[in-house]
Amino acid sequence: SRQELMNRGQALSFGYTFTAGVLTFTFLGVWIGKKMNWPQEAGVLGGLFMGLFYGAYELWKLIRMAEQNENNDSTDKDE
Repeated sequence: SRQELMNRGQALSFGYTFTAGVLTFTFLGVWIGKKMNWPQEAGVLGGLFMGLFYGAYELWKLIRMAEQNENNDSTDKDE
């Protein structure tokens, strides 16, 4: 069905966004760590945690959007 395709597309989009965010922030952490003469592990871990935080934020946005769509659908059915 159309809704199922939309859900799959959103899940796939989230997967790519999550992966790209974690990788980007990890590499950014390594780069900043090198510029600041930090131990390599500090840059990797700092970037990784920031990437995971970003991924959690994106998941939160996706859940809120799904809840809003569900509420809109139930309101439309009531009318």
